[in-house]
Amino acid sequence: MKYEIIPIWKAHGDGGERSRGPVVGYALTEAEANRLADGRGWWGGNGGTSEGHAIKIGKELFALESNEPIQLKKVAEDLRAKDEELRKKTLASLTKEQKRVLGLEDQ
Repeated sequence: MKYEIIPIWKAHGDGGERSRGPVVGYALTEAEANRLADGRGWWGGNGGTSEGHAIKIGKELFALESNEPIQLKKVAEDLRAKDEELRKKTLASLTKEQKRVLGLEDQ
């Protein structure tokens, strides 16, 4: 099946006075996104817009959160390292007697 990555525009609603709000709609042009965001911002003002990407499969469009690749292998490695650090800190906080009772005498 044929697919392609295409640029899209996201219309944002009320995010308060200091942040971009949640996405309230998607459009193919900035002008369309601005129209979608009209009246959807803070205190009834206009919401913001931002550029994004979608994957087009056949006639369907699926919005992508990011156009950057994700590194799941690196995430798994980072989580293992974090667990190992927690393990070391936990073992360091135990007394010799606690380690003995838990069967961790050689650790």
